[in-house]
Amino acid sequence: MSYTGTNCNMLITVTMPSLNAAKHISVAINSVLNQSFQDWELLIIDGGSTDDTFKIIKEVSDDRVKLLICEKPGIYAAINYGNEKAEGEFVINLNTDDCFSDNDVLNKYVGSLDGATDVYYSNINYVRGCGKNFLHRSGNFSVQKVLLGWLPPHPSYLVRRDILIRNKFDERYRIAGDYEWFLRMSCYGQVRFRYLDFTSVNFKIGGISTDLLTQFRSYREDQLALTKHFNTLGVFITIFKKMRKLRRKLWEFMNV
Repeated sequence: MSYTGTNCNMLITVTMPSLNAAKHISVAINSVLNQSFQDWELLIIDGGSTDDTFKIIKEVSDDRVKLLICEKPGIYAAINYGNEKAEGEFVINLNTDDCFSDNDVLNKYVGSLDGATDVYYSNINYVRGCGKNFLHRSGNFSVQKVLLGWLPPHPSYLVRRDILIRNKFDERYRIAGDYEWFLRMSCYGQVRFRYLDFTSVNFKIGGISTDLLTQFRSYREDQLALTKHFNTLGVFITIFKKMRKLRRKLWEFMNV
């Protein structure tokens, strides 16, 4: 490993916002526990669950798994809170209904650390409940691609914690806060991105941003984020972004 960063109590922090996640959270937690790379901590940031989420978390007998309570509403408030409490020099966020794609994901990330990159990202696997998968290959970063509606999938980001502390997610967004953060980071030259060609996360189709009932809000928030950073050009980028998703959306429709 060529990484020569500063000393830190934990090298990797996994943050996991939760809210009434009892149905899936065990799979997500186990995918962290089973990692071959063991220098991690898992911060589960709960927003006030009323199901068995707390019970499931408390049954995990590993001191590296910690439960935090976030009193502010919203997933991006929980992510920001987790980033503030993280002890790792690098942070990756994992949704409660997703999981790492294999036991070597963190090891692959750590083996790729180069001391210069701020945000590492990789491929993700979209998973339907019927067992069908759709592999999303992210590809190399370029500003030109961003202007054509491209973005790497947020669940695959491994980010330096100091970047996240200086550049918090905008908590006014409910769905597209990760997209707004990516635009802010990528279009003003604040951070250095690097693509790693492996699959890191199994992303369950049907989360808050994939529910058909929230598609209009997602479109609206995308447009707000793009207009914020690109003015009127943002309207066209929004259209390009939606067009990029057509192939996957067709796959979702065919595999309900």
